[in-house]
Amino acid sequence: MPKNAKANRLANFICGENASDICRLAIAQLVETMEETCRRCMGDRRTLILDPLCKNRFYLSLLVEAGVPKTEYPLDCYTIRLEETRKVLEGRPNPLPVKDAVIRLGDFIKILSKAYRLKIPKEQIRVSDPEKIKELLVGIASERKNIYLSTSDKKLYLLVETKKGLLINLLDLDLKIAYVNLKERLIEIDSIDKFFESLLQIYNLQGEIYATPPNNIYLKIELQGNIEKEKLDDLLVGLDYMVRGEKKKFLLVRIAELGRPIISYEEIFDLIRSIRGKEV
Repeated sequence: MPKNAKANRLANFICGENASDICRLAIAQLVETMEETCRRCMGDRRTLILDPLCKNRFYLSLLVEAGVPKTEYPLDCYTIRLEETRKVLEGRPNPLPVKDAVIRLGDFIKILSKAYRLKIPKEQIRVSDPEKIKELLVGIASERKNIYLSTSDKKLYLLVETKKGLLINLLDLDLKIAYVNLKERLIEIDSIDKFFESLLQIYNLQGEIYATPPNNIYLKIELQGNIEKEKLDDLLVGLDYMVRGEKKKFLLVRIAELGRPIISYEEIFDLIRSIRGKEV
């Protein structure tokens, strides 16, 4: 792919299809910086594995999410990322923390099959039909007590319990990409209800999501016993919340304002665990 084609793909992803000339110029500069950074990083194996020059392999995730062809990835870096993903799914330690990583969906399914010794025909791994992929993953989840799957139209949440904790993975069937171990990334409003339902099921809690006319979106969760206000304040720094009810108390937390998310996956997860009485 010519350099300007890569820049156009990134500009469309970051700035939209009607990106201004200023945005395209900035993206062209970004591409040059990325390529120089990747060249230097892949020139030193220890740096590439232990201390990549872009934080958490951010440039790599950006290329994958923007739909840049695999041939344009820093391939040594991507190979290491796939091995890191396998270790994360198996609950094994990694030299580099893996969070908010983005890889291709087909590669994620291959890693999942190897990590859990699943016998998946190669033609199923390569299949491009979203319904076939969904059917495959539903079958995997039904056979594993540590895997929880929730589905929306074109997105799936695959939650995996490991020795290191719960992994939150989001699979986009349209874009054919997988978001691995979501932490700091802001929630996706169009599919958050399915993620919330899965967490409530795992931690045996009652709750719901609802929106007000300005399109502010709230989590409503039934509280288990007493939880100190100071603890809620610490968990919900910068977020609007209130506790309502008499016999049954419910926590209401605003998670989106005017349709825009304001809370990360990790913040929701930590909140649910704390309400259930688990240590965060």
